[in-house]
Amino acid sequence: MQKRKVSVGIIGCGRMGSAHAYNVTQIPETELTAVCDVDIDRAKKTGDDYGVEFYQNEEAILNNPHIDFVFVATPTPYHVHTVIKAAQRGKHIFCEKPLTLNLEEAKAIKEAVTTNGVHFGMNFMRRQSWLEKRIRELLPTLGEPKMCQAVNINAGYCRQKGDWFADMNICGGYTIDTMIHLLDIMRWWFGEAISVCGNGLLLSPGLPEPMDYTVANITFRSNFVATVSGGWIRRGLSIDEAYYLIGTEGTICYDSLSKTLRVFSKDGSFEETGENTESPHLRLLREFALSIIEDREFAPSLNDGIESLKTALAIVDSIKGGGGLQII
Repeated sequence: MQKRKVSVGIIGCGRMGSAHAYNVTQIPETELTAVCDVDIDRAKKTGDDYGVEFYQNEEAILNNPHIDFVFVATPTPYHVHTVIKAAQRGKHIFCEKPLTLNLEEAKAIKEAVTTNGVHFGMNFMRRQSWLEKRIRELLPTLGEPKMCQAVNINAGYCRQKGDWFADMNICGGYTIDTMIHLLDIMRWWFGEAISVCGNGLLLSPGLPEPMDYTVANITFRSNFVATVSGGWIRRGLSIDEAYYLIGTEGTICYDSLSKTLRVFSKDGSFEETGENTESPHLRLLREFALSIIEDREFAPSLNDGIESLKTALAIVDSIKGGGGLQII
């Protein structure tokens, strides 16, 4: 029996929204129905590219009875209002990260989603990446995990003064917007964090060029310790992922420059190379569509979005306080 398709409306047709529109068209279980953006020219371009209706006002999508779920791809400060309205109208929701910029809005989203019983997914696409999935499978080779170093550096996307993505108050800076991917992966691998100590440079309008970086030590409930670092820099070499995991019985390491996963354990050592045969964004989106069709739980969930946001906010508070310990 052929599974039904779910109808998708995309709210926000910027860099990510337009990319997600393409992904929706590549999934057998989804059908792109409409897109919208406050910039009507941008909405029109995306709509014309895929032959679907386009709007300037999100209400046209939220009130469309034929749309099963909405993909919220607007700038972060606008997530809360759109998500709550979508939940109240019974739409399932797939949301770009980060969920919000503060926990008050996150709690309001949780109440709306819970009250209205809709499916909710976070776009933490690294959970569908070959590397992060393979490391998770190999964690038993560590014995008892003890510590991890994780690095992500983005030198390839130049933010300009005046862009929303160069404003700490709108995008949340590197820690909340981008490091949150690593924070979600750490939780996925090792459980809940209990405290952080962070340092670095936060986005500031006083900087001659927009950039920031963060180094954070994170302690987990299991006493596992991770050092997570990275940033948005202006010049240099991007490092998509670098991981170094140490346990009582072994070590796992990887860096995106060599593209080689190395495992060392008492039972022997080996190397692996692999790659994503399809976009992790696409794979995660397809899993969300299937969770709607099959009416089952989906991860990364709303709770995953909230817990990772808690850790990111605590790291920012620690940086603002001069590197003091923050209990989550």
